[in-house]
Amino acid sequence: MKRLITTAVAAMLLILGCSGETPRNYDEFDISTLQRLMERGDLTARGLVEYYLNKIDATDRNGPSLNAIIELNPDALDIADALEEIQRVTRNAIDAALSEHELDALIAPSNGPAWMTDHVNGDVAFGIGSSTFAAVSGYASITVPAGFVSGLPIGMSFIGTAFSEKTLIEIAYAFEQAGMVRRPPPLE
Repeated sequence: MKRLITTAVAAMLLILGCSGETPRNYDEFDISTLQRLMERGDLTARGLVEYYLNKIDATDRNGPSLNAIIELNPDALDIADALEEIQRVTRNAIDAALSEHELDALIAPSNGPAWMTDHVNGDVAFGIGSSTFAAVSGYASITVPAGFVSGLPIGMSFIGTAFSEKTLIEIAYAFEQAGMVRRPPPLE
C-alpha cells in the first residue's frame, strides 16, 4: 500500500511538472530554462527577483546570518517590472517591421564609426548602436565587417526575430563574402 501511495504521489508530481506548474525553487535552473519559463508565461522577471530577494532574506539575514550582501537595490522589483524586458515592446517593434516589409532581417550599422583615442580629453564616442534592440528583445543579431571610415573599421548588424539564427548567419555570410572588406589591423 505504501508503495502504491508513493507511486501515485510521484505520478501526480510528474503530471504537475509537465502541465506548466511553476516550480518554487530556481536554484539549479540554467539561464535557458529560466528563459523558456518566461517565454511560456510561467515565470516573470518580477517573480524571479522576488524569489531571490526572499532567498537572500531567508539565508543571509534570517538564516545563518552570512551577511554576504552589502546592499540590495531598493528599486529591483520596479526594474524587473520595467524590463518585461521593454522586451515585449521591442520584440513587437522588430516583428512588426519584419512583417510589414516582408523582411528576413533588419540591417543597420553596428555603431557609429570608431574613434581615435584622445589621450588628453578621453574617448569621444558618437553615433548610436543597433545592438541595443537585439539585446533588449532577446532576439538574434550578428555583426560583420562592412568597411572603414577614416581608416577605422565599421560593422553592419543583422537583426532577426525569434529563432532566426540560421537565416541571419546565411545573410551575414553572403554580405561578408560579397564585400570582402575585412583586413587585419596593423600591429604597430
